[in-house]
Amino acid sequence: MKSLAVWIKHIYKDFSRSITRTLLIVSFASLMLFAVAYLQYAIRRSAEEVDNLFYNAVVSGEIVHNDEREVNTRQPGMGVFVNQRTVDSFVNSGFLRSIYLEAGEPRNRLLPSDAGYDIVASELMRMINNDMILGINDLDGFISRNTVGASAFGEALNRLASDQDIAITFAEGFSKEDFIFTGDSPLPVIVHDRILESRGVSIGETALLASQGAFTHYVVIIGSYTVGFGMCATRFGGDPLIIMHLDGLKHISRNDVVYVAVEFTISHKYNRDIPMVRDVLTWYTSRISAGRAPLILLINDDEIRQVLGSMEQTLSLLTLLYPLALVIIALLSLGLPILMQMQKSKVAAIYRSLGVTKLTIRLVYAGGYTLLYMWGVVLGVVFTRLILSNVDASLFVHFALALTSTVVGAVIGAVIISKRPPLELLQVKE
Repeated sequence: MKSLAVWIKHIYKDFSRSITRTLLIVSFASLMLFAVAYLQYAIRRSAEEVDNLFYNAVVSGEIVHNDEREVNTRQPGMGVFVNQRTVDSFVNSGFLRSIYLEAGEPRNRLLPSDAGYDIVASELMRMINNDMILGINDLDGFISRNTVGASAFGEALNRLASDQDIAITFAEGFSKEDFIFTGDSPLPVIVHDRILESRGVSIGETALLASQGAFTHYVVIIGSYTVGFGMCATRFGGDPLIIMHLDGLKHISRNDVVYVAVEFTISHKYNRDIPMVRDVLTWYTSRISAGRAPLILLINDDEIRQVLGSMEQTLSLLTLLYPLALVIIALLSLGLPILMQMQKSKVAAIYRSLGVTKLTIRLVYAGGYTLLYMWGVVLGVVFTRLILSNVDASLFVHFALALTSTVVGAVIGAVIISKRPPLELLQVKE
């Protein structure tokens, strides 16, 4: 047994004496590696799913009246009356992905473009039937907000649903893209049909917009709209509105505008920190100067708290079990070769009786078991790649603990059976 060929020959003979024992060692190594790989794969997949859901989850929120949240959490009365400072704090916080704003200005009158000063003054002095301006920062958001949609009612009530939806008609040569503020006059506006009829103006025309302070601005009516009863566009007690871009309203207003709707979505990178975001934004809304009435912040994070919360708990459990599983596998890998070596006590006694040295017996048994285990690891890698299709390189680093335990166990078992006297070994029952 002084040459490698002789050593391999003895190992082969040792394997062939017990096919069942050989298959057990190979299978054990393969299954242990697959178990570690699968647990690692499950942790990685769970982490990816959690990250993906956190990234894609849309967390929305809004500001409502504190004393009316149980009655109407969306837009009680004439709006929430949020001050500019509060809105600026929200926008500058860095927490928001998007924000939808509506600001109201009730003291205005739409007049034909050729109306003289006397007519303007006379109309404003009456202080009745004022035309309400609603400044919005997102026309698509406004349309979506005021659209019920037929699917919400079912096929039998399609007509009712369409009657509730906002309907905008643009003048020839105009479209949604023209609803912007460029700083130039006239300002683009969309006006309710009732206002157009009562003021004697039509879409596509230039009109005069006068405020209570006798300030006048020219506007171009790019479109008209109608909306079903009860929709957001009929706030201010159901009065029809002049819809203007928010920046345009700020331009013509002599004071800070007052917001009647503040709705937002949280930036996905803060979806994991919603409690912190809530604390900061709540502080903004709880300040005395936050609005003209007590305000409350609503953040709709039920999906994250319920669905993602349970998924994170599962991920934490798997992450905790992973090192524990490695330790258990290492202990099994240590104990199994010792038991296997003890089963070969009689063969070891015969070798000792024939004059084989202790070192040779240790090399044959410890080396043979380690070689078998390595074959099992190779098969395990192939099996794992076929099943999981993706094996993390760190698997082999983590599995090194089990491999080390296997070598140590094989050496311990070989030392035990080679140290005992041949007659004692022959008395061991396999």
